[in-house]
Amino acid sequence: MGAAPPPPANRRAFWDRHPGLVWSNRNAPDDAFISAALRQNRFLQLLDIAREFGPDRLRQQWQRELTEGDLSPRLISAVEENLHIIEKAKPDASTSH
Repeated sequence: MGAAPPPPANRRAFWDRHPGLVWSNRNAPDDAFISAALRQNRFLQLLDIAREFGPDRLRQQWQRELTEGDLSPRLISAVEENLHIIEKAKPDASTSH
């Protein structure tokens, strides 16, 4: 694992591109947004988050989600497949928007 990418200057602008993830709290922490994205399992959204935060950050949050124990086997399988594809492609957070 390499060093974490520096935080973007304007995270709010990033999350604004993904409306509806945490609709009840626009100022929620990044973890809440990433958690919601993983649970919704929209590939392009996950890929965009991996570009912004790095694939390691996405995987770390997924490990936390798995410990909750409330995920269906179908969702787990689908998210694992998407994370594998993203990690194989190694999106570079430094090339984010």
